Amino acid sequence: MTHTLRAAHLIAFAIGAGAFLVTGCLPPRAYDPCSVNADCPAGTTCQQITAMGDRMCTAACSPTSGSCPVDYYGIVGQCISFDGGANFSCWQSCSSSVDCPAGYGCFTSDATGRTFPPICLPDRGGRATRRAYETCTASGECAGGLSCTFVNSRGMCTSGCSSSNDCALDVYGASARCISFGGAAFTCFQACNISAGGAECPYGWGCYNNDGSSSIPPTCLPN
Repeated sequence: MTHTLRAAHLIAFAIGAGAFLVTGCLPPRAYDPCSVNADCPAGTTCQQITAMGDRMCTAACSPTSGSCPVDYYGIVGQCISFDGGANFSCWQSCSSSVDCPAGYGCFTSDATGRTFPPICLPDRGGRATRRAYETCTASGECAGGLSCTFVNSRGMCTSGCSSSNDCALDVYGASARCISFGGAAFTCFQACNISAGGAECPYGWGCYNNDGSSSIPPTCLPN
């Protein structure tokens, strides 16, 4: 899948004591977590979706019109009501939690017993099921031998390394990269294909081949 990069936008990444700059980021997308309306693409607004204050870029919809925007994967969202049909809004479809943003899981029911098609909802269960190079919010979400390493406030299940041979394969069975930025410890990162626009990378991450000061092999890094 090809994504359009916005030029001249500097992002600082911090890993341990090191930091580096990358130019460019993906535009905001429907169903991304957000803080204000400016974080969201046209046609959506930043709406609070839980009593705990979680917010998401979404839109009102009609259950019969198929009017929801597509998600990161190009799939049309689900139009669902959580108030008995008074209001309907769009939610990201999913087949498993790996389709969802960090901190979200794939659910078909809620605590009240209501059922609905599989959609991404905030997940505070902390299940240790996320594989290498999948997004995370805490190490307790990562499968054995991995920890949640944060890069510019975005977490990824990964591990330290001495060479790329130490790194786990990604979900496609491809080798990863053992990289150090700015003198920080070496860490395993998912490799990617620049021409594919970062389609291999987890939600919210893109494919980059420059850290702002030098070239690097194409690597998945936060947008």
